[in-house]
Amino acid sequence: MLLSGKGGGYYGCYNSRRKTCANMLLIPRKRIEETIITELKERILTTENLEYVYQKVERLADEGFNKVPELVKKKKVQYEKIQQEIQNYLNFIRLGNISKSVSGTLTEAEKRDEELKQEIGSLEFQKENSFKAPPKEWINHRLENLRETLNKNTVSSSLALKELLAPISLEAVLTKEADFYRLFEENEKEFKPYYVAHTKIRTLALLDEEKKGSNWYHWRGTSL
Repeated sequence: MLLSGKGGGYYGCYNSRRKTCANMLLIPRKRIEETIITELKERILTTENLEYVYQKVERLADEGFNKVPELVKKKKVQYEKIQQEIQNYLNFIRLGNISKSVSGTLTEAEKRDEELKQEIGSLEFQKENSFKAPPKEWINHRLENLRETLNKNTVSSSLALKELLAPISLEAVLTKEADFYRLFEENEKEFKPYYVAHTKIRTLALLDEEKKGSNWYHWRGTSL
């Protein structure tokens, strides 16, 4: 949790203040937020990444609508059939053959007629207005606006970060035996206690450089 202190506060274990936890690691709030914003802009929120996602969504949408033309065709056949049934009932009534049973059957047919009409209209609308990937210029413009927001130390910036990353949880790695993440390192290094921040996007390792000094941060190479 966020603990009080100089420089905007520190993230750490609340129970350490109550002497019920041995985890004394502290992470400066400003530094972790600056690092996360930098990594977001450079590695995740790029035009290439978003362009790929939009194109992928467009392909998936197209695949989902492949069966729409055939479905519309079947619905139209049903619609024409129910229209003919309604006409037959009306002709039957005009000849003086009216009864409660005939009236009820006609009402049900008219209800089904309206349902089919709406279903056909909805399917045709979805097909004509299926998702299309926006142009690269649009993506660039929206990214620039987001980057400007993230660079500002404002409520809007905090809300944007929360929307992108929340929930965020810190996992303390206090011993070498518990350091599962060392498996991702190419070279063996001297173990130092650190935090791993788990976010909605990916895992961020927050290593303590001097155990009791300033902290440095880097992204782990986990897959999205």
